Amino acid sequence: MDIKRGAASVPPQVQQKTAQPGIRSAVETAPAPTQQQPVATPPVAAPPQQQVQQVQQAPPPQPAGPSAAEVAKRAELKKVSDALDMLQARAGTIHSKLNNLERQQQAKGLGLRSDWVTARSLMDQFLKRAESAINAGDPVAAKDAFDKAERQVEILEK
Repeated sequence: MDIKRGAASVPPQVQQKTAQPGIRSAVETAPAPTQQQPVATPPVAAPPQQQVQQVQQAPPPQPAGPSAAEVAKRAELKKVSDALDMLQARAGTIHSKLNNLERQQQAKGLGLRSDWVTARSLMDQFLKRAESAINAGDPVAAKDAFDKAERQVEILEK
C-alpha cells in the first residue's frame, strides 16, 4: 500500500497526529469542506386554505350608494307624489263645489246627476289607491291610479 495514497484519504484530524509537532500542514489549516444545505425560500403564496380564511375574515364591502334603478324609482315616485298633491288640491275644489251644488239641488228636491256621483266616487278611490302605491314604493301602480283619478277630475271639472 502506498503511503501517499493512503494519507490523502485520511481525514485531517488523523493526519495532524502523524505530522511533526509544531509544523502544521496545509491540509490542517484549510477549512474542512462543508456540505451545502439547501436554502429555504419563503413561500410566495399562502396555501389555498389560508387564502380562503383571509377572504372570509375581510369585512363585506359597503354599497357605494343606491343603484341607478333605485335612483330612477325614487325620482319617479317623487314626480308622481308631487303631481298627486296638485290633483288632490283640484279634487278638494271639486268636492267643495259638488257639495254646494248638492245642497242647492236638495233645496229644490233634486239630487246630483248620477254620472257626477260616480265620477266623484271613482276619483276618491283612485286618489287613495295612488297614495297607497306611493307609500308602498310602487311608482308604476301610483302612476296608473293617478292617471285614472285625473280622468275623473277632468270629467267633473267640465
